Amino acid sequence: IANPNHVIPESWYLNNRRTIKRKVALYPYLTGWPKKVSTYSQPALGNIDRFGNAEIAYASLDSIYIFNPDGTNFGNWPKYFKGVAGLTLANVNADQNLEIIAYSPESLKVYNYQGNVLSGWPVAMPISNYYFDALPAIGHIENFSTWSIVIVARPNVTQPSTQPMHILIYATNGQLDHNFTLSHAIGGNEETPCVSIGNMVADVNEHDEIAISYCDPRGSGTYKTEIFNNSGLVRILNYGNTETIGLIDLTGDGLVELIIGDGLGYIYYAVIAVG
Repeated sequence: IANPNHVIPESWYLNNRRTIKRKVALYPYLTGWPKKVSTYSQPALGNIDRFGNAEIAYASLDSIYIFNPDGTNFGNWPKYFKGVAGLTLANVNADQNLEIIAYSPESLKVYNYQGNVLSGWPVAMPISNYYFDALPAIGHIENFSTWSIVIVARPNVTQPSTQPMHILIYATNGQLDHNFTLSHAIGGNEETPCVSIGNMVADVNEHDEIAISYCDPRGSGTYKTEIFNNSGLVRILNYGNTETIGLIDLTGDGLVELIIGDGLGYIYYAVIAVG
């Protein structure tokens, strides 16, 4: 939910109903909307240049679009990015403007708000016969003074195999800091996993943890969630989903708890601890 013009009670609406697919719209419909796009993806909202109202970022087929609230193109956008599948907005280089972190199956890129690719990017998939998947997530994986970009790598296969998914953790300059392996093998037909980041575990290192939730092909419709920090796997939970993970500090202790719906119809509340 967002309100670019500060006047609309429900301002964001992504309409993917069966009869009106592939349109981006502000709801109620405003002048300049909807926009016809080529493919469905998850939009991102943010004031990327710190001026005026929020902008709307959207990945569609081979282009990244950024729209003003009135539907016009923002600045020098759109930008061509072959096969782009999704994007995230975050201030990762400490300039107070938002950067656009976008991925395709083969490549991960970081743009500044003007549409220029930052130094050190793009990076190619570092694992042979794997591809990038799931929206990039941003967090303080090393420490609370630096940002990291986290994305999933999954094997380019159509059947379950001995190849596991990986979690790749990049520094903001494009350096690959960590390559962690999930605990089981997965094929290429399972749903895209979801990833969230937050400070879940009290420790002296003061860094965030990564939660990744996915469908486990070894069971019939079972789900799992794995928690990682910058040293590797912390804990495996025998529930999860492939839609979203809620992280919020409900107890006021400075640590986030995990709220997650399970693919089998339950909602779980978890306090994550090492061991």
